[in-house]
Amino acid sequence: MIILLYVAPTTFAGYSAAHAIAHMAMPSPTWQTIFAIVGAIAVTIAAFIRFTAMAAPGPAGRNLAQG
Repeated sequence: MIILLYVAPTTFAGYSAAHAIAHMAMPSPTWQTIFAIVGAIAVTIAAFIRFTAMAAPGPAGRNLAQG
């Protein structure tokens, strides 16, 4: 849940960046919005994956063979 607080601003940033690029490349406002939403989703997923990859690993020694 806390990760969502950090990922939420990246959603807005991804939407804004993709919309700006689409505004320069596409004349149709509908396609600009679709492209911006897809860009926001992509940036959000990338940020979520990066934040979850930084999570601490599980307890040490759980995967060691006993002998």
